[in-house]
Amino acid sequence: MSFADELHQWQGFFTLLGEATASFAGLLFVSLAVNADRLRSAKSGHISLLARQTFYNLMLLTALSLLALAPFAKADSMGGFTFVGSIVGLSMCASSMIREARSRVTGNGSNPFTRAYFGPALIFVILGIHSAQMAMKGANTLLYVGWAAILLSITSARNSWLLLITPVD
Repeated sequence: MSFADELHQWQGFFTLLGEATASFAGLLFVSLAVNADRLRSAKSGHISLLARQTFYNLMLLTALSLLALAPFAKADSMGGFTFVGSIVGLSMCASSMIREARSRVTGNGSNPFTRAYFGPALIFVILGIHSAQMAMKGANTLLYVGWAAILLSITSARNSWLLLITPVD
């Protein structure tokens, strides 16, 4: 089966992924609006970091959905885009974890926020491996990309919820 035929079978999944991502982005913006005062606080840098990471995750999922639904989608372009997105996402997670670790030394860090980066970091590693295979070998790794997208959606929803309910410092 060609990649185009396989991708056609995934059309419903990527449509729903795009719709779910829009809903989670809405939750993120509500969370940020409710906590706007806390975002401006110098003491709440970890909130901004988590919001930035979550927004990136959601935008990557949106772009992945759009690319998968585009009539010109091919294994190499989809794999290449997803690989680059995974590398950027992983570097953002690593940078955020380092900043959180430094903040804990000064007493401003937050363990729930630090833990919130480990899941996405692992997902980006898995997504990067399989998207590289897709880009270089034309391998059909849509199942792995799909699972990574589901897990990244779940962690993004969790992060948005965490941003909404985290008590004031």
